[in-house]
Amino acid sequence: WRTSFINMQFPFVIIQLPDYIKANQEAWKMVQQAQNDVQFELQNVKTVISADVCENIDIHPSKKYELAQRLATALIEIFN
Repeated sequence: WRTSFINMQFPFVIIQLPDYIKANQEAWKMVQQAQNDVQFELQNVKTVISADVCENIDIHPSKKYELAQRLATALIEIFN
């Protein structure tokens, strides 16, 4: 995306996959860890944790407002 927008500083916020009971747990944890680690490897990237606002039987958050607040906070942190 950064190449497409010709902006190598383009900000990204990653919503980390929540815990999910039906997933292969070992593989799922590896993906979650990679999603978390990327914020330390690339500039202008923040990872937002969603596990505590999602149910472990449905990866779609029921508490969308809380997750949206976290996304907004992450973007503010990037731009400050």
